[in-house]
Amino acid sequence: MDNLQRRLKFNRKPFLERNISIRDIERRFSRSLQNLLAEFSTIVDSCFCFMNNEATPELIFEQYQGNRTVENQVFYNLILQKAER
Repeated sequence: MDNLQRRLKFNRKPFLERNISIRDIERRFSRSLQNLLAEFSTIVDSCFCFMNNEATPELIFEQYQGNRTVENQVFYNLILQKAER
């Protein structure tokens, strides 16, 4: 486990226990990505974005004081594309 993984704790509660309908998730998804990329990540000191579709989350990008470093270009391009919808 690297230093970043030690600093962060992940809520791994199974998706089906969350009571959010698939329809609501799909409806909110692109707007949530837009907010993350353009609004929320710019008003905090640091921001980390992970793809958590596997057992171990994979870092997509990290941002410190407005400087964004992309770690996974494929996933980053995907979230940019999804945010445009």
